[in-house]
Amino acid sequence: MTFFNKKLERIYKYIYIHDGETLLLKNIAEETNTSRPTVNKYLRWLERRELIKRTGKFFEIIPT
Repeated sequence: MTFFNKKLERIYKYIYIHDGETLLLKNIAEETNTSRPTVNKYLRWLERRELIKRTGKFFEIIPT
């Protein structure tokens, strides 16, 4: 899957690797070298397009 932004792609790949695990925003930000507000913005973008599902601190990739 290709995205319009490299940071967005890094965040998606990080969630893909840790599918179904508990992830904290600070850990995603540290691992992808992105700020927390940017991570939150891109997570909301991915949720709106139904690419990921967030249940509390659990993140899952929605199969397409």
